[in-house]
Amino acid sequence: MLVLGIFSSLSWYVSQLMPDIFVGVLILSLANLIWQKNSRILQIWNSILVFLACAVHTSHIMLALLILVLMVFIFVLRQPFKKVIVKTSLLFVPVLVAILFIMGNQAANGHGFRLSRTSNLFLTGRLADAHLLQPFLYKECHTQKFPLCDYEMILPITLDEVLWDQKYSLPVQFGGWEKADSAVAPMVSYYFSKTKNKLDFAKAGLINGWKQLGRFQIGDGMTAQGWEDAPTVAIRWRIPRHIQAFINARQQTGNLNIHFFQLLQKPIFYVCTFFMAIFSLFLVQRMPEKAAFLGFLILGLILHAFVMGTFAVALDRYQARISWLIPLAALLVILITRKKHLIPKSSGKDWSGTFLPNWKLEATTLLNEIDAKLLLPPQNGNWIGNHCVRRDKSAVSTLWFQCQ
Repeated sequence: MLVLGIFSSLSWYVSQLMPDIFVGVLILSLANLIWQKNSRILQIWNSILVFLACAVHTSHIMLALLILVLMVFIFVLRQPFKKVIVKTSLLFVPVLVAILFIMGNQAANGHGFRLSRTSNLFLTGRLADAHLLQPFLYKECHTQKFPLCDYEMILPITLDEVLWDQKYSLPVQFGGWEKADSAVAPMVSYYFSKTKNKLDFAKAGLINGWKQLGRFQIGDGMTAQGWEDAPTVAIRWRIPRHIQAFINARQQTGNLNIHFFQLLQKPIFYVCTFFMAIFSLFLVQRMPEKAAFLGFLILGLILHAFVMGTFAVALDRYQARISWLIPLAALLVILITRKKHLIPKSSGKDWSGTFLPNWKLEATTLLNEIDAKLLLPPQNGNWIGNHCVRRDKSAVSTLWFQCQ
């Protein structure tokens, strides 16, 4: 954890009062549930983490469902469909419970049994940012009477302007977030009823997702927040006793210097990615389950980029909040290869899946302490002192392994 805290983005997002850190938690928990043979307690714990990660933000639900559906598809290619459904059905339970929890919470607070109160508004912002909204309105406003047709000439052209601009945002123009969402709902529904529009939206998402893959520098949020900006307004409203401490914070006064920390992130990310590529062949051949686990982390990072690219804008913050998964994967490779070397197969017995203890017998130590003649067992192995050793003739160099 110390290495990840210093040399990755993990410490930056753990320290923020935002749900961003739960994206990585979601991917790791799903990886454990799918690829690791856990005890019942660990399975329940990982399921709880998946539920919490999905419950804190609806974008996490989309990512979880996309990952699980893709896993089902991959498994179906190798196993009978019924067997796959039986094995994977429980994986969907924590995600579905999170959906019901959010919808129930909305209903309990008088907002209706729905997943989001502003989904149409956010989709409108994404259409504007992808330069799809204004051409659509220009074409359709001659025959359709959408409320946004009256704002066509002064319509914001980025997602941030649609949602957050203090003068021209849609919540300001329509008198509130829910009123703005209701105003754009018919237009959004009509837009996605057309196949061509769906394809245009998907194409824009793929392009934006590709951009998102390369943006993972930490530091979003370093700009001081104004008195009417969303974070400041929320603190003034919810916890007013802390507003003075927030105003005097180093981030707000421009005294939070993380330049050196920022310089470390991308080089370390690229080095770890290269390291993973070099060791991928070894992992696939010797430890396929471990390789699948690590590959799943990388798959989650890629899918996350395209989910955010499709439904949001390309920001460093989105990918940086899970870029620490790559250094983590590299550390796991080091730990696996150093502490759990596979014993190769030998005649008469399959040694695959058997692991050396942490105190591995080194050939140089044996040669210094034991008569060389004893190191040539006639078949599988021989007792050397208190240890049974066996020679691996298939390896490039002479290696010695503990017999079992």
